[in-house]
Amino acid sequence: MDFPEEFDETEIVTHFLITAPIRWGPDDAGLLWNEVLPNGEVEIRFWTPDNDADRARLEAFWQACQQVDWDDVRVHEVPATEIKRPAFTMPVAAPAPPPKAGPAPEFTEQGLIRRVPHAPAPVAESWHRIEAWMSRHCPEVIAALLPGASETEIAEFEAVIGQKLPADVRESYRIHDGLGPIPMEYYERFEDDEDINASSPEFIHSLFYEMGLHSICGRRGREAILSNWADRGGSELIYHEYSECEVFPADAIQIRDDCRGWIPLFCSDGNCFGVDLAPGPTGVVGQVINFGNDENEFKFVLATSWAQFLEDYADELEAGNFVITGEPSDYDRELLMKRPRESPICGNWRHWAEAKLSPAFQAIATAPSSEPVPAAPETDRECRAVVEGFLSAYRAWELRWLAVRPVGQLGFHSVLERADGVFRWHAYTKKDLIQRGLPVPAAVTYVETIERSGKSYSEIQEDAWLKAHLDVGPHYQPAMAERRAIFAAHTTDWAQRSQSDAFVLHDSPRFDLEEYRDALVYQCDDDTAYVWSIRGNADRRFLLKREQGAWRIERLQAQFKDNQPFRSKTLM
Repeated sequence: MDFPEEFDETEIVTHFLITAPIRWGPDDAGLLWNEVLPNGEVEIRFWTPDNDADRARLEAFWQACQQVDWDDVRVHEVPATEIKRPAFTMPVAAPAPPPKAGPAPEFTEQGLIRRVPHAPAPVAESWHRIEAWMSRHCPEVIAALLPGASETEIAEFEAVIGQKLPADVRESYRIHDGLGPIPMEYYERFEDDEDINASSPEFIHSLFYEMGLHSICGRRGREAILSNWADRGGSELIYHEYSECEVFPADAIQIRDDCRGWIPLFCSDGNCFGVDLAPGPTGVVGQVINFGNDENEFKFVLATSWAQFLEDYADELEAGNFVITGEPSDYDRELLMKRPRESPICGNWRHWAEAKLSPAFQAIATAPSSEPVPAAPETDRECRAVVEGFLSAYRAWELRWLAVRPVGQLGFHSVLERADGVFRWHAYTKKDLIQRGLPVPAAVTYVETIERSGKSYSEIQEDAWLKAHLDVGPHYQPAMAERRAIFAAHTTDWAQRSQSDAFVLHDSPRFDLEEYRDALVYQCDDDTAYVWSIRGNADRRFLLKREQGAWRIERLQAQFKDNQPFRSKTLM
C-alpha cells in the first residue's frame, strides 16, 4: 500500500466548538477541545505549537475563545487565522529488543511467564518496550498515545482526589497522559478501503481497553478519570461491604464495591483497574487491582506496583502471548491474550495474578529447592538424551504406521480405534483443503454428501463405505504393542498407566529433533527436571523424573498454534 509522504498541516479557519478549550501538554502550552465536524461527528482536537508564529496564533485563538459564553449549550463558531497542528507522521516500527539477560523464563502451566521476584524495571524502560512492540504490530496505538502530563497537571489531579500518587504512576503520567483519538490522517491512508469508517475511529479504545495497558481506555485524559473517580469513588454513601466478593490473595484488598483509595488508571463501562492506596491487611500500598460494576465477585492483585505491571505486560508482549486480530483498516480489531485462553487480558486476571505475584505475597509455602535452576552438565546431557531418544523412536513409529494406512491421503484428519473396536474419525473439510491448495479426497466429498442427507453423527461414523476405506483394524494390535514398548523405555510407570488405549494414526507430536539441539534443561531438585524449548509457533515442555536412578519422562505440555492454549498431557 502506497502512503503519501506528508499531509497538509493547515487546520480549518473556523472551528465549531461545543466545549470550551482547555490548556494541556507540558507547561500548558497547547490546547484541547471538542469540535463538530462537517459530517456531524464530534472529534477531540489537539493543538501544540511548533514555533513562535504558531504559538502566537494559538494564543490569539485562546483569547477569542475567552469571549464566548460557554454556558449557552450550542455549537460556537470561533474564527482563527491559519491554525496549524503538527504534521502527522506514520509511526515507524521499532526493531525488536535483544533478549533479556539472564536465564530463560519459566512458564506456568497456563503458559504465562512466572515472575521471579525482583525490583521492577524503570517505568520509562517498560514503556519503551511496549511502544516498540506496538509500533511493529499496531502502529495506530502509537499514533493515538498522548504526550505526558506536566507536574502542574499531576498536582491538580492529586489535589482533586486528595491523595498523593505513587512515584511510578506519576512517572507514567509524565510519559503518556492517556490515549487520544487516532489522527484522521491515519485513516486517510486507507481511504480507498470501502470497509473502513474513517469518521468513527472508536475501535482503538476497545482495542486499548482489552489490552488493559494504560489509564485512559475509551475516555479522554485525566479530566475523564477525575469525573469517573468522583462519581464512583468519591462519595461515602456508596461505601458498603460486598460480602460475596472473593479476593486474591486473601485479605489483600478491602471487601467493598468501591473505595476512595482505589484510583482508576483505566475505566470502561464502570469497570476499572488501577492502583490501590487503601489495601487490605495483607496488601501493599500502590498495588494494582481490578474493581468496578462487573468486578465485584472477584478481585485480584495483579501486581504489587504499577511499574511491575508495566514490566510484566512488556514481558508477555515480547514472549508472543498477545495477538492482534484483523488488519489496520479493520474497525473491530482486538488485542487478545493467547494463553491461558484466548480472551482480553481481563479474562485471565486470576492466572495473571498467580503467575506474577511472589509465593510469599500469595502466602504459598514453597520449598527453597522448587525454583528451577540451570541443570548441571551431567544432568543436562542425560535429560536431553531421554527426550531426543523418545522423540526419535516415536517419530519412527509414527512414520511406519502412517505408511501402512496414509489416512491423510484419504482426507481424514485423525482416525482411532478404541479398545472396544469402535472407530472414530475426523475428516478435513473441503473448504480447508481448498484454501490450503490441497486436492480433495473422495472421502471428504463423500462425508459432506452424507452430512447433507441428514444422517446423525453416529450414523455417519458407522457408514459402511467409510469403514471399508479406513480398515485400521489389522494394524491396531501390533502398532499399540510397539507404542507401549516406546513408552516403557522412556516414560515413568505413572505416565504409562495414564495412557489411553486409543490408537491415533494421525495425531502425532510432529516433532523435529533439530529444534531440540538448543533445548534448555532446568533442574528443580535432585529428582525433577524440565526440558524446555520454543521455536517458531511450537512451544514444548517436558517434565522429567528420576526413576530407579535414571531420568524418565513424566509429562508433556505443548502448544502448536499461537491462538491455542497449552495442551497438558502425560504424552502425546
